[in-house]
Amino acid sequence: MKATEFVERILELKPNFDDFKNVEISEGLIREWIKQFDVTKIALKKYDTEILTLISAYDLSNLRINDITFDSDYQEDKEYLYFGWDINDRLVLNKHNGRIFAYDGFGERIVYKCAENEEKFLDALYEIAKFWKEKIISSYSEEIRDEKSIGVAYIAALKAGGEEYEDYYKSVLWVE
Repeated sequence: MKATEFVERILELKPNFDDFKNVEISEGLIREWIKQFDVTKIALKKYDTEILTLISAYDLSNLRINDITFDSDYQEDKEYLYFGWDINDRLVLNKHNGRIFAYDGFGERIVYKCAENEEKFLDALYEIAKFWKEKIISSYSEEIRDEKSIGVAYIAALKAGGEEYEDYYKSVLWVE
């Protein structure tokens, strides 16, 4: 999916207070979770890549999908565009082959393969975002949540380009 479509679809997912009527949590936490779906357009320009368009044309400072966040001040070197975080791992776009990886910045190694290309990464990330919303507005038992997480991780992996990406999406959803 293209950056523009990704943003449109994320904004469509944005929960409202009524979505939390079956969940017993504080009003402050509800506001925080709703805020995690905020994305604002800040530029009209399209860039060379969908990831660069996403992080440059939109304010993603509040967007959080599980533990995935995006940088507004991305970095790059000859090989990678560093565009976000998954907890302690950097999300990177390999400039030579277009693949997305989770990169351990401290150990300077690739930890996970995330997607075949950036559009497929956005497709997979949207699947995670849908489930993220479902998790925060539902009261699942741990067993049901884990079962659903495994299924979503598999679907996200297929969207990302195949089963070889499943371990990454399982890690994103905190399941084995």
